[in-house]
Amino acid sequence: MAVFDPYFFKLCEKSGLIYLGNQDVNGEDVLTITTNDLGNFGEGGALIKQDTVNIKINPVNDAPINTIPQNQITVDEDTDLVFTGDKLIRISDVDANEGTGELKVTLAVTQGRLTLQQTTGLTFASDNSNGTQIIFTGTVTDINQALESLVYRGNENYNGSDTLSIITDDLGNTGSGVIPPVKNTIAITVNPVMMLQSLLLFLPPKLLKKILV
Repeated sequence: MAVFDPYFFKLCEKSGLIYLGNQDVNGEDVLTITTNDLGNFGEGGALIKQDTVNIKINPVNDAPINTIPQNQITVDEDTDLVFTGDKLIRISDVDANEGTGELKVTLAVTQGRLTLQQTTGLTFASDNSNGTQIIFTGTVTDINQALESLVYRGNENYNGSDTLSIITDDLGNTGSGVIPPVKNTIAITVNPVMMLQSLLLFLPPKLLKKILV
């Protein structure tokens, strides 16, 4: 009698026994086969034979995941937008730590400027933690701590649409197969704000004269 865990093995009519490792697991496993003749037949009672088969599970690279806000992102012009709370951006990679543990992240916008206020543990491609594009490497933990401090500010007096893109490259960490960088985008709406100078243009001349006196 062969004993096996039905969650991990199944008998296939054409292929025989099929083994499937746990999700995202690699390394060594052992298949134990115990055969009992149930006493068939003769003297001496049941006889039991046990054998083992060593199984090596090769690592396969899993893609990183960018978790981005699902709600609409809005901010007034000339005002900081901080990506915290329900605006938080995070990354994850189940097998990054099996290699160097580092990933590369690229953040970019077209109508504003990005700033990382927390940069501990990060290495920047151009020695800057702010700009229209920021490229850096670090561990998942350090990157997520930095993303908690991410600030967006639109260009001066700009209002309209902008897009924040986040591209995460796992740098081959870790396993066989080539995983392309994962890209996600976040739409940002920059609301117009009536400036005092603009408001004064619509005031009657007499009222304007009283205000300016």
